[in-house]
Amino acid sequence: MLAGLLLLLAAALPSGRALAAGADAENVCFATGPASLAASEIVAREAAWRCDSQTLSLASDRVFIRWTRDLSVQRHMVARLGHFDRLTLTSFGNFGEIASRTFLARDARPTTSGPQFIVDLPPMKGDITAIVATFDGLSHRATAIDAALVKNDPSLAADQMTRQPLIAGLIGMMLVMLLLNLALFRALRESFLVWHSLMVASFASLVAFRTGLINLYIPLDLPSWRALVIIVFGFALASGAMFTRSFVEPECLPRASRKYLGPLALWSAIISIAWAGPFQALRSSGGDWHTIGLLPLLVMTAYTIVQSIRRGSRAARFLAIGCAPLIATFSYQALTQLHPEMVSQDAVMPLILSLAFEALIIVVGVIDRFIALREERDQAVHAARVLEELTERDPLTGLLNRRAIDTRFEDFLAQGYELVAVLDLDHFKAVNDVSGHSVGDQVLRVCGSVLGSDKDAVAVRMGGEEFLLLLRGEDAEKRAEKLRQSLSLRVAREVEGLEQIVTASMGVLRLPQAAGKIDFSTAYSRADLLLYEAKTAGRNRGVTASLSYFEKEHPGGDQLSSQTAAA
Repeated sequence: MLAGLLLLLAAALPSGRALAAGADAENVCFATGPASLAASEIVAREAAWRCDSQTLSLASDRVFIRWTRDLSVQRHMVARLGHFDRLTLTSFGNFGEIASRTFLARDARPTTSGPQFIVDLPPMKGDITAIVATFDGLSHRATAIDAALVKNDPSLAADQMTRQPLIAGLIGMMLVMLLLNLALFRALRESFLVWHSLMVASFASLVAFRTGLINLYIPLDLPSWRALVIIVFGFALASGAMFTRSFVEPECLPRASRKYLGPLALWSAIISIAWAGPFQALRSSGGDWHTIGLLPLLVMTAYTIVQSIRRGSRAARFLAIGCAPLIATFSYQALTQLHPEMVSQDAVMPLILSLAFEALIIVVGVIDRFIALREERDQAVHAARVLEELTERDPLTGLLNRRAIDTRFEDFLAQGYELVAVLDLDHFKAVNDVSGHSVGDQVLRVCGSVLGSDKDAVAVRMGGEEFLLLLRGEDAEKRAEKLRQSLSLRVAREVEGLEQIVTASMGVLRLPQAAGKIDFSTAYSRADLLLYEAKTAGRNRGVTASLSYFEKEHPGGDQLSSQTAAA
């Protein structure tokens, strides 16, 4: 959809110099002078006028523009957006009549047809021989060079009526990308998604401001509009640079880029704010210093993309494709701004198309990078889980180990495991001594298999021949005893070379819900005491106790009632 809007917009936008299209260069001449020089004094002084715009300088206090042909049908003057203190329009008639109008910058009307403003010519009856525009405190040469007289407001032209909905649709599509970033960020909290959101928001704002579309919805005076255009442009470049630094894979990002892109982005934002502000000393340069000040960031961004591609960056390839038209457009603007023999160009149409094209390509790159990072994260999570399994599993029996139960005991209690049983194989040392350690290992494996067979039990090998069970369910106590008794039969049936019957003793501790919270160390020590009682009573039996009351603050409040079950 965005690509379709780009094609429609390319067809709808006018080509060439939008502000002075069709203007006769020989009809427009320029002059400069001190603040005391009036238009009536210079209008007929032919030696003072130069019809070559390249000779125009802003060093003087006043800049004059004169038109001398086809004046009777003209009703307005339009000019490029730029700072000035005062504008006076003066019409001269055949018989010495003079009519004039003076405007402050805030009095000029912003248009919706591009970065330009419009003012009304002073009315005059009869033939007009010349019209002179007098700018005081002009800061942008292109404002004077591209000034033109028009019959109708260009914002009302038919092509503008077609263009404005397309631009609005384009901005809307760019803002949809912010929602996409929000969804991606919820799944993968990467900084490049934040910078991409700021960059897209800056691009959308830049399109709205540079095309004048913003003036359809928010009434801005000329100084505010100019300042916002400059600031948004600087922030768009800055956020784009920061996105580049965060988007490129860390292993492919050049060290110089990691070190300098951030400060250069900050510098670009600062000088844009300064150029937009009320600093008279900066205006005499006509904006050249602002353009020159932005070039280092442009060069460093291009360097980052090229070097990252050479280092194998996949993300940088998307950046190269997306940023190439935008870098070319800005470079062309900078060239026309700085070259003394070229007319400064705002290149509105190429800029809009470049911004939109970059947004389209980069969002594809962001999705691609997201997928790659998600796969990397999933692989890392899987590897971590495998490692966790390895560290929490007993390698011989496959049961959980002491570390696992230490860290997850409270979770098991919350899941309803309210019976703790500690089992120990009787006279297991004799098994190893008589039958060998390999047989002893087989016995432990079979015991692990038996204890792990209950779907509502968590079986743990605590170490050596000692095991622990956590059970839940109304018949948990009976199942624990059944598992203990099953050990002897299964071991005798499945372990070859065993010369004795293997039995187990067990201590069982009931933890009713009313008991409240209890830590593993306490529960284990209580069950271990019961195991000791079973051993003392003759082994091959279980001893069960009920923990009817327990609080960590009052360990003496335990009330134990026990019963013994022997095989």
